[in-house]
Amino acid sequence: MPELPEVETISSGLARRIVGRTVTEVVGDQSRLFRHNPDGWETVSRALLHREIGAVGRRGKFFWLALAPQDQVGDGTRCLVIHLGMSGQVHAQLAGYSVPWGHKHEHLWVGLDNDASLSFVDQRQFGHLTVSRLEPAGPALIPGAIRHIAPDPLEAAFDLVAVTERARRSNRTVKSLLLDQGLVSGIGNIYADETLFRSRWPGWTRGRELSVDDWAQVFAHARQILTEAIAAGGTSFDELYVNVEGDPGYFSRSLAVYGREGKPCPGCGQPIERIVLEKRSHFYCPSFCGEAPPAKVPESGNFQ
Repeated sequence: MPELPEVETISSGLARRIVGRTVTEVVGDQSRLFRHNPDGWETVSRALLHREIGAVGRRGKFFWLALAPQDQVGDGTRCLVIHLGMSGQVHAQLAGYSVPWGHKHEHLWVGLDNDASLSFVDQRQFGHLTVSRLEPAGPALIPGAIRHIAPDPLEAAFDLVAVTERARRSNRTVKSLLLDQGLVSGIGNIYADETLFRSRWPGWTRGRELSVDDWAQVFAHARQILTEAIAAGGTSFDELYVNVEGDPGYFSRSLAVYGREGKPCPGCGQPIERIVLEKRSHFYCPSFCGEAPPAKVPESGNFQ
């Protein structure tokens, strides 16, 4: 957590609020969030200060703020890559609302030219904020810091044929392949289990055991579930994941198997089971019925 739907919810929310704005002030601390930068948060400050935010991009569980080109210093187009880790949050505040260190776990505060601000909050500090340069990767520009991350199932760059060929040569489990960010990005434990449920495959099945058509079905269901989760604002189990306005996501109401051990399957009614598969919890319906639950209408403020 967060996975692709949560990161997409946050990045698209930011894009609506900050693209075209110029950074006027940056305040940071010496936390681990800046560990990939040579001078810590000061590297981030130099990259952001007085730069216009030209776009917000995303790949898998990563997103970035693309900054105005800095050709005058030979740096090309820089960006700030953001990985939320387990508990990272981005708060976008309206004009005149926020001040630095307005949150207990705030580690970076960015003021904008319209008196709005961004706050980067991370209780556990497993995430990171990293300055990188945008580099060509096929038809897109991707931060060099995450070029090793594969395209996600919702990207135009996602190559189903190539990914399927790699997966079918593997003796690894289907679940571990879905979690491999070098093969396909954005899918974590929640959406892997939901994808396998809807595809009617046990997570312990080996990649080589699925046919080309089987893998096509798996990724079709992955795209379907990720899209549904984005429409619901992602999945919130607690207050650690909220969107830029502080609101939770509601896809937890539509989960068929994840986190539902002992509860009835929404399709067949059998109790959902859980095993530890390669050191990760794997939730599944013992009948592999694959029948998704109906969508539920969210109630504001309720995380469940």
